[in-house]
Amino acid sequence: NPALAAPRAEVYPDWWAFFHGRVRIGKVLLDSPEIWVKRLPTSFAAPIDPELAGLNLGIRNGVLQVAENSQFAVLQSRDFSVKSLNGNVAISPAAVNFDLSGKPAQGGNLALSGNYRREDASYRLKFSFRNFNLQEMFFSFAQGRLTPGDTPLNLTGNIEGRGVEKMSGTIVGDSPCLLVYPKDKNILLSCGAVDLAFTKDGDNLLLTLKELELLEPGLKLAGTVRSTAGSKADSAPVWQLDLTGEDLDLTRIRAAVLAMWGKNEIAGKLGEIVQGGTVGKAGFSFKGTAAELEYVRNMHVNAEKIDATIKIPAG
Repeated sequence: NPALAAPRAEVYPDWWAFFHGRVRIGKVLLDSPEIWVKRLPTSFAAPIDPELAGLNLGIRNGVLQVAENSQFAVLQSRDFSVKSLNGNVAISPAAVNFDLSGKPAQGGNLALSGNYRREDASYRLKFSFRNFNLQEMFFSFAQGRLTPGDTPLNLTGNIEGRGVEKMSGTIVGDSPCLLVYPKDKNILLSCGAVDLAFTKDGDNLLLTLKELELLEPGLKLAGTVRSTAGSKADSAPVWQLDLTGEDLDLTRIRAAVLAMWGKNEIAGKLGEIVQGGTVGKAGFSFKGTAAELEYVRNMHVNAEKIDATIKIPAG
């Protein structure tokens, strides 16, 4: 449950209610408050106290403390604090609107703004991170399979939707450094540029990569990744990948792929054939279920400007 302490607060009445014979708080300005949050809210759907309807909460030079938690399966966060917190939160029977900015204790700047509409549980969120180190906020992502590297990033974006079943958004900026943990190995995916858009509607997902650059292992990607529900109720979703790459460092990519998926038959065979080198441009396409990634016949690969060492399999 959240807790709050403020050395000074200015309280203003709701003048509209006052002139109609009702006494109600309209605005509260908190000066240098400290706010503690143990668990992040998962919903704003609960009805609000009628006395708080129309309340405008202002925050000036505040401090926000968020406790370490793992309430969301996909990520685990650290103890995290934001200082110089400024902004407004407006509460009404129909919506919650917010516009907040601050400085993480470890450095950088962040800003969040948006709204949540109670009628249909829809939301809109805009965010901006500048010189922000994800490692200071998160232990890991993807059920512990990814952990952020110790590198500041700059990201802007927006997300809108209803719950997690229907959502869309864009993200532009520097891609964060991530460490991948396949069993006992640590694989670095180093920073570069990212420009992507995504939409999700139930079991249907579309990820559009306008640009994804990883300096390590040496990779520039663009294209689409699409997942659609299977034709039958219990059937596996169908994936469709259409990707192009530029300036590919096959030596480093090969090492990363074999470290992460070395026991996969296809990855192993490709690792035997492609020994190293560079490719100026390449394309990859696939359509099928995740299980069908085991079969080469569902894949199509083309390449240009090849300077690589190829080992032809015997027989």
